[in-house]
Amino acid sequence: MTPPTDNLYKFIAVSGVVLLISCLALESLETEKYLVAVSNEVAQKIEIEARGEGESELAPLKDDLERSADNIVVKKLYRERVKIYHYGMLLGLVAAVTGFSLWYSRLQKFIDGDISKNHQSEAE
Repeated sequence: MTPPTDNLYKFIAVSGVVLLISCLALESLETEKYLVAVSNEVAQKIEIEARGEGESELAPLKDDLERSADNIVVKKLYRERVKIYHYGMLLGLVAAVTGFSLWYSRLQKFIDGDISKNHQSEAE
């Protein structure tokens, strides 16, 4: 009795596709959060510069802006998570290509050959 490798190859291939799509979607969401944080930071800088107030009042505001904990945390998390998502996409792509190529080369090619032989024998 041999193990059902057909299902194993298909499982690897489909798991790779799911992992690839999931990582793409999660990276997109993470990028959106990052862009919102960056645009908020830019808007705050523009607002400070547009006031045109004395330098004495701008200095504390600029320091607060540069130390904005939320933006710093979002940027750091973005870099870390995006790196993980890129590794996940690479792993998903490799798994999908490997699974589909193993499934086709080791199983489907022979199944297609049997089907064409059956068609030829029925035609005769």
